[in-house]
Amino acid sequence: MISLTGAELLLTIKDLVNFVECPRIVYWSYLRSSPEGNKNPFTHDTALLYKEQYDPILIDLLIQNGLDKIDLKYGIDLRNKMVRGKVDVIIRNLLRRYPLYIKKSKEMKSLSYFLPVYAYAWMIQDTYGIPVDKGFIYYPTRQELESVHIGQAELAVVEATAESARNIIVCGALPDMLHHNPRKCSGCYYRTFCNKLER
Repeated sequence: MISLTGAELLLTIKDLVNFVECPRIVYWSYLRSSPEGNKNPFTHDTALLYKEQYDPILIDLLIQNGLDKIDLKYGIDLRNKMVRGKVDVIIRNLLRRYPLYIKKSKEMKSLSYFLPVYAYAWMIQDTYGIPVDKGFIYYPTRQELESVHIGQAELAVVEATAESARNIIVCGALPDMLHHNPRKCSGCYYRTFCNKLER
């Protein structure tokens, strides 16, 4: 069992994505050493490195999505009662704010695909005290922008995910795998720990 207060245990966006992929990743990363560590926020520094490259394209695409008077803020650190992380981009449109998640490539759409956008929206809403009804995913290699609906259901999903991941860490009980995927398991750093349990 890990002894942490609520203020000390702020999950990263990476923790949430890991939980959806396999709850055991969260368990092992907090109870066993990891080469990546478990305290680093899930950040995309490329958002800062290529700000000048992204700005003109992004603004054009956002205007096409009905936004105007746009101001883009890159790499903003936010946190709320359960999650912390660096939002790739916060789009300020008059009094509204929207999260933008930068992805290098498209992949099969699943909860882990959308979860960072939901988590960013949750942190923005809690930080600024304003409703967030949508977010965006930007694919710079394709110069494509995808709009993502954010409603109470999406915010409830990310909060429930954070609560479940937190419970694993606080209680220290080994969770079951959500699903066994040999391809993903074979590339997992923690596979040796799981393999030992099966012997």
